Amino acid sequence: MPQAVVRMIHSMVAGWRNRFDATGQEGAVLPLHIRRPGVLQCFVDASLFPRTGRVGFGGILLSPEGQFWAACNGPLCCVQDPLVAEALACREVLLWLRRRGVREVELYSDCLSVVQLLCQEVSPDFPSYFGGIIDGCRAVLDEFDFISINFVRRSFNKFAHVLARGCDTHFIVWDIAPPSFLLPLMDQ
Repeated sequence: MPQAVVRMIHSMVAGWRNRFDATGQEGAVLPLHIRRPGVLQCFVDASLFPRTGRVGFGGILLSPEGQFWAACNGPLCCVQDPLVAEALACREVLLWLRRRGVREVELYSDCLSVVQLLCQEVSPDFPSYFGGIIDGCRAVLDEFDFISINFVRRSFNKFAHVLARGCDTHFIVWDIAPPSFLLPLMDQ
């Protein structure tokens, strides 16, 4: 079997595993972490657009009380691979947080594989494109004074998901107010 087909199969299996836990229930449940008081929360997600071949990401930064702080979204230059897209989305949002001067943050992603890889004590040896992305994320993580990487079920990542689905052809940041397409969700 050609290597490209093998990689595609592994990626599809990983995507399925991210969507369903061992019991077949959507959104695997992990133990709750202890929140650090006064720390910003950032939710990140990626989105694939198979018809156009585009990939996008979204990130939303919330105050410790859960109020809108800032948001961003934009395109990603990568293959239509959910795992690669989620890892790149994390990297882009981490870089955005760093540029904003955020030093302490709780990062939430609905991609369990990426969360697990970023939380490992020792960086796994992935001599691949994907491994380079994970290594890039880990390098940015080291620049924060405090950061926790957390898995969140998809149903709790709706703001970042809508931001990723609403991405355009360039990077956009909202600092004062959320984008209008997020307002209906925020009113719920």
